[in-house]
Amino acid sequence: MSAFGSTPFIPGNSIKVAGDTYQSTRDQYGNIINTPQLTDIKNIAAITEELINNGINSGNLTPSSVSVRGNITSFVTVSDVTSTTGTTLTAAQFSGIIVRSGPTAAYSDTTPTAAEIVASIATPANGLAYFLVIENTVAFAATVVAGTGVTLVGSTGIAASFTRLYLVTITNASSGSEAVTLQGLMQGAN
Repeated sequence: MSAFGSTPFIPGNSIKVAGDTYQSTRDQYGNIINTPQLTDIKNIAAITEELINNGINSGNLTPSSVSVRGNITSFVTVSDVTSTTGTTLTAAQFSGIIVRSGPTAAYSDTTPTAAEIVASIATPANGLAYFLVIENTVAFAATVVAGTGVTLVGSTGIAASFTRLYLVTITNASSGSEAVTLQGLMQGAN
C-alpha cells in the first residue's frame, strides 16, 4: 500500500502518511470544520519519496491518476540543463525541477547566489522555504557547490542516475545581506 492509502485525500476522508493518520472533522451538520495540513517536513518528504518511488519514475503517475480539489497556488517549472560540464545554475532554474543531462564525466554545478535566489521570489521573507528537485540523468556523480551567501546542509551531492530532493530556505531576506540554506533531504534512483 502506498503512503497515500487506498483513496486520494478528500476533505472528510483520512490519509496515512509516514505512520501518521490525518483526518478531517465535520460538525453535526456534515460541514468540514478542520482539514489537516500536511506541512511537517517528515510527511512532505514521505509524500515526495512515494511520488519518486511509485509514481514519477515507475510510470504509475499519469494525468488521469491525479486529481486536485481546491485551489492550485503555485506551479512547478521544469528546467532542462544540458551543459556538458559543470555550470552555474540560474535563479529561474532553481525554482522547481532541474533535469540535468550532458556531462561526460563527474561534474560540479554551482547554485545561484543567495541574492539572486531572494530576488527571484515575489515576496521573500526570512523562513520562507520551498522544495527543489534535481534529476541527474547521466552516469556520473554531480557535486553541488554553494554560490555566494548559500550554505549547504547535509548530503547535497547527487549520485549517477539519481534524483535528489532539497529544501531551499531563506535565512536572511534583507537586501545586501541575503542568505539561503540548501538542505539535501533524500535521493532515489531514476
